[in-house]
Amino acid sequence: LNVGVSVKKGFGPAYLYVGPYFGYGLVGNQNSVLTPEGFDVQEWTDDIFSPPNDNLDPTQPLSDDNNLGGSDDLYNKIDFGVNLGIGANIAGVFGEVFAGYGLMNFINYDSDYYSQDGYAAKDDMTTALGEDAKSNNIFFGLSVGYMFGF
Repeated sequence: LNVGVSVKKGFGPAYLYVGPYFGYGLVGNQNSVLTPEGFDVQEWTDDIFSPPNDNLDPTQPLSDDNNLGGSDDLYNKIDFGVNLGIGANIAGVFGEVFAGYGLMNFINYDSDYYSQDGYAAKDDMTTALGEDAKSNNIFFGLSVGYMFGF
């Protein structure tokens, strides 16, 4: 969910806008595919903001119902960034193209589920993470509509 405040400058029917936004992650999914040699492909989707799945059955193939689950605080839910857009409004019909770039690192280094000391042990559920790991939100969009003259 992004909420932004932008400054808009018009050039006839065209306009340009730029400004900051604040974002909060409501839902995040991660799709995974595992192809063990000599076995069937295993595919699943899990919610990255959910807690880990304590009911994981390691004797069964991984699936949407049987996976590691999220890691609760593995990723930051809060973002702050900038957005930029261009558009035009002709006789009430408008079109816009816009983009945004998050300035906050999406990876939560303080999470209990990351290990910065090399690779996690075989029975350790943490994820190995290099000190230079960084992930930012980037989004693009297209809007087309009609402005009613109330």
